[in-house]
Amino acid sequence: MATEGVERPPLDPSRCGFCRWFDPLRDSEKPRLDTLSRLHLEIHRLAEALYSLQDAGQIQQAKDRLPELYAQRDALLEEIEHLLGCPSTG
Repeated sequence: MATEGVERPPLDPSRCGFCRWFDPLRDSEKPRLDTLSRLHLEIHRLAEALYSLQDAGQIQQAKDRLPELYAQRDALLEEIEHLLGCPSTG
């Protein structure tokens, strides 16, 4: 979890670096990218929930949920690999 003085990543899904790459693709390849879009939004929702826990002083509860975030990250990366035709490494 972020500590004081460390800037948080953008929680708004439309402002993150992934969206700068993904949005132009989404318009031309929408049916193929629906799963990727859903996974991306789920990651942002979970990150927002984790930061809310942190802000409420529930640091351990937020840390306990980090494996959920890692699993969602892995699912997003697997979907990207699938779309690019790359073999899965995990």
